[in-house]
Amino acid sequence: MQGAKTTAAMNFVGSVPPRTWLLLSAATGAWLAFRSPSYKYAGSQSDYDDMLDELGIDPAVAKAVMKIEAGGKSRVAGRIVIRFESHVFKRESRGGIVLLPGMATHRDGRRRFSDRKRSFTERQAEEYRALARAADISEEAAYRSISMGIAQIMGFNRKRLGFKSAKEMFLTFQDSPDVAQKIAFLKYVASDRRLLKAARSRDFRTFARIYNGDKTGRYASRMEKAYDAVA
Repeated sequence: MQGAKTTAAMNFVGSVPPRTWLLLSAATGAWLAFRSPSYKYAGSQSDYDDMLDELGIDPAVAKAVMKIEAGGKSRVAGRIVIRFESHVFKRESRGGIVLLPGMATHRDGRRRFSDRKRSFTERQAEEYRALARAADISEEAAYRSISMGIAQIMGFNRKRLGFKSAKEMFLTFQDSPDVAQKIAFLKYVASDRRLLKAARSRDFRTFARIYNGDKTGRYASRMEKAYDAVA
């Protein structure tokens, strides 16, 4: 998931080749021209591979991030992988509280489950129940408070991916081929020059700090190990 909210301008000039800008903005079907919440991303695995090449990102870097974020999974039981963040929901809803099993407070994210042997991807039923409870309080705030898909992009980053709402982002991910989530990850990275530079140079520490808010180096260490495993 991403760390602190960012307001980086989506200025691609000088950081992304012209051909990639065309791919990102109009890839074989104008995948940014979302016409409705059910509009599906266009694009294919070959489009994704072309974007990696044009952006200058080692495919193993992207694989490493996706491995850390969601165990390399796009879906579980047909639903996109999500993670509900209680502390984000409290902020986005201006005070709403929804706790998951094992949580004492909204800040108790790392200790929220007593069963530590299962990853959150194996607890998707709990995550979706929390989303539903939060949506009863404030629907859009609920969707802004989940990280989504194989790269676990937070809903509050919806505008960086061209969506009008976090719910639209969720439904589009759900209704589109899984490669759409990978394409969205590249768009997210390309929207921040510092993040793109870190990805290109395999600067795991800087990438982890910007993408995940990592201040301890733990995410960067995991990313480096995941990279070595797939490179």
